[in-house]
Amino acid sequence: MRAPENRDGRGLPGFPTLANFGDDVMSTGYSNQATRIRMRIGDSWRDGQAFQDVRDPYRGDIVAQAPVSTPQDCEDALAAAYKAKKVMAAMPGFERAALLRRAADNVASRVDAIARAMTLESGKAIRDSMVEVQRSTDLLRLCAEEAVRIQGEHIPMDASAVGAGKIAMLMRYPVGVVAAITPFNGPVNLAAHKLGPALAAGNSFILKPSPKAPLSVHLFIEAILDAGVPDGAINTLYGDAIGPQMVSDSRVDFVSFTGSIPVGKIIRDTIGMKRVALELGGVGPTFVHHDADVIAAAKACARNAVSLSGQSCISVQNAYVHRQVHDQFVEALCREMDTIRFGDPMDMATDVGTLIDEAAALRVEGMITRAVDSGARLLRGYERKGAQLTGSILTNVSAQ
Repeated sequence: MRAPENRDGRGLPGFPTLANFGDDVMSTGYSNQATRIRMRIGDSWRDGQAFQDVRDPYRGDIVAQAPVSTPQDCEDALAAAYKAKKVMAAMPGFERAALLRRAADNVASRVDAIARAMTLESGKAIRDSMVEVQRSTDLLRLCAEEAVRIQGEHIPMDASAVGAGKIAMLMRYPVGVVAAITPFNGPVNLAAHKLGPALAAGNSFILKPSPKAPLSVHLFIEAILDAGVPDGAINTLYGDAIGPQMVSDSRVDFVSFTGSIPVGKIIRDTIGMKRVALELGGVGPTFVHHDADVIAAAKACARNAVSLSGQSCISVQNAYVHRQVHDQFVEALCREMDTIRFGDPMDMATDVGTLIDEAAALRVEGMITRAVDSGARLLRGYERKGAQLTGSILTNVSAQ
């Protein structure tokens, strides 16, 4: 989720560098005025009957108030998306492509504002937020390319005597209404990964972002809508309580969910015969063999362990190191961890900001404490201040 960089701070080829960011972004100044978010339903914006505060995990300030959608809000969004799916399906590919290009341009012109909102609500380092929003613009442009490449297949029929002399073709059509649920760790990029393909293929869309990071997604959706999206083609709902109603409704044709394994299982078990895409958590191990470039491996492991404060299913969590290089690897790992800068997420010099909230930091702190109590050796870390934890390295960890 973050761009690799050299130790002198220069970005690697293909990734933005700090010099690409405006002077206002490189400042740590920001506005504490809370933004009241509205739902997008059909052709209009709608205020909520109740709101949930969204707090800056570093400073504790309220940065936004997100609506808590009601069953009626959900019903209206479903009705609007169901009506709009015919409009989207009838839109020619070249028009969908042009729409997505305009949307990408709009997002690109608002990178600073969207990234700042993301950092304030999630504690993600501002440099990572900037890269995430810029990646999202690239994704929308790639989706624009795919909007004019949707094609079917010629299926051979002469594999049997009955089929000989016959022709079969596979045609592709929009699926209909796509319902999407996104998490807090990559709020804009993961919303783009669901919304872009849905629009490119001619579908209507309902999005429920995480209640912990709704502001950046709201600003992202505003930019998309300003590109001229048909009424009802994009709808937004907020609050966890509305999720079951949204995904189980018969008017929804496809569910896309990124989040935890337990919730993914619940969705899979309750939506019936709908098609579904589940991107769930994982704890894939990292192996460092005796013939590895130990220094490069240690640097990659240290950086990717704390990227996004470790709140990623693709982060380095457990490393298994060959005995021959174990001590050399551990020494290099600790050395690299000491160079990583933890601090104010709004400071451009910060490598790693906070976890999503103090409760998450306390949960991780508890894991570390239990590991040490069970015999693990703590080589680096940990120091917790509110929602922020410094990097921790443990060895002699039990497999249990």
